[in-house]
Amino acid sequence: AVFGDGIYTANNPNSFRNYGSVGLLVARLQGNTVKVPRSLGGKTIQTNTHTVIGDKMLNGVGNVGGWPRTDQYHEIVLLSSSQCFPMAKYDGLMIGQAQGQQCIDVFEFSLQAIIEELFNGQDQLGNAASTRNNRHVQNVIIPNFSSTNPNSSTLAVTQTHLGSLASSSPPITARTRGAVHLPQRNTNSVMNIRNQCLKYQAPNSISASIPSNALMMPQPYKGDDDCVICQDSFLSRPCAMLTVCSHLFHYDCIVNALRIAGQQCPICRKAVGNPQGKSPSGTMSVSLSTSIRCASLEGSSTINIQYNIPQSIQKTYHDNPGQNQSGKIATAYLPNNTDGQNLLKRLKYAFLHGLTFTVGTSMTTGIANQCTWSSIHHKTSPTGGISLHGYPDPNYFINCNEELDNADVPQAHSLRADGTVI
Repeated sequence: AVFGDGIYTANNPNSFRNYGSVGLLVARLQGNTVKVPRSLGGKTIQTNTHTVIGDKMLNGVGNVGGWPRTDQYHEIVLLSSSQCFPMAKYDGLMIGQAQGQQCIDVFEFSLQAIIEELFNGQDQLGNAASTRNNRHVQNVIIPNFSSTNPNSSTLAVTQTHLGSLASSSPPITARTRGAVHLPQRNTNSVMNIRNQCLKYQAPNSISASIPSNALMMPQPYKGDDDCVICQDSFLSRPCAMLTVCSHLFHYDCIVNALRIAGQQCPICRKAVGNPQGKSPSGTMSVSLSTSIRCASLEGSSTINIQYNIPQSIQKTYHDNPGQNQSGKIATAYLPNNTDGQNLLKRLKYAFLHGLTFTVGTSMTTGIANQCTWSSIHHKTSPTGGISLHGYPDPNYFINCNEELDNADVPQAHSLRADGTVI
């Protein structure tokens, strides 16, 4: 059977990776689709069909009508080559290598976020403009699409290995991250998540200088209290007040304290300036999964957080400057409910300020020069309970928010969805 140009794509880039050495990230417009389990079996495809979706790996496990629960083995055949837009090229050898695949995934997340905003009807916060119950966005109007002019399309970023486009060539295969959306439910407690990738660039050094706006001169002091640092009377020498909390000290005492003991108030521990951690450079990718659930917690889907910290040379503020640190790839999970959304904003802020990881000796292996978690705990499994760093854990949100408080991370209500301060 022949279906137009017969542009084969798939959701698993490993299926036909040996057919081509060049990989592409492409945007795919599906238009009107027809699902075909295993094969057509002599059936005729309607003339207004733009995409045929097949699956030869059903294995007897499926949803209503025998269709599989996941799209891992889908083959998506496009009628016209104009439905497939190349966006980025990469070496096919990167597939199958952990860091190579992670690099491609991160770039794919970023492109998908742009597609979501520009084509798939989401606002700046990632909220869908209309009700959508499927993983892929439907009813996107693309004017002057092509001579076939589909009037209902899905635009999603895919990973593709390309061979020749000749009619005798092997199939073009692709992996589709797709436009991930929540099933509609109580929008007061559950929000939509857009794919997002945050990048943190570690500074070469961490300055101990005091921010210029950290101190202010108080009115002449007339009381008889003492400075909590030196225990001498405030009347004995000039004083200064911290802008962040209005606590009063001798000027020389607070300057020395901030330089030696760290940039926080000696009384209330509020941060003076923005907190700065010792994490190496890396990325934090956020996506949504409707097939994973955090055990015992409310939420129709799960927020996936993928951290990727490449190997690098330790900075001057690490334990062994000039030596390699191991790097780290880790996945964490949050329920997509109000608590999870609020915690996500604070975790983004923490990552952007180098507070999530540090470099030191692994508590698990005892090996030095490792990239390790700092003092902010994450759930690295959606199930298994506390002993396996998973859910259920009734105290996790309380404990993690306290850890973020101790790291001087602002409260969720003062942060934007991307983790920046309002």
